[in-house]
Amino acid sequence: MKLSLLICLALSWLTTAGAAEPKPITVKVGQEFKFTLRSNATTGYQWVLAKPLDEKLVKLLGSEYKRLDSKLIGAGGDMVWTFQALAEGKAEIGLNYVRP
Repeated sequence: MKLSLLICLALSWLTTAGAAEPKPITVKVGQEFKFTLRSNATTGYQWVLAKPLDEKLVKLLGSEYKRLDSKLIGAGGDMVWTFQALAEGKAEIGLNYVRP
């Protein structure tokens, strides 16, 4: 029997609307999962972890920027974050869209 990990994703960016509400997902221990977020590398903004992960519960496997299939200069793309659930519990992954 595989145990599960409840993940809450909290996103924030600089807008008048403020931060997005956390969205919970449940994954099995050992399972990889991804978050795909709209991004535009040409603006100088990028998605970054808001705080360190609870490394007992979740592991960051990597992140990758994927440009949209567009010939437009300055067109955006997607930032794909890949994680793995390590143990049963509850963890929050916070991502901020900022200029580093």
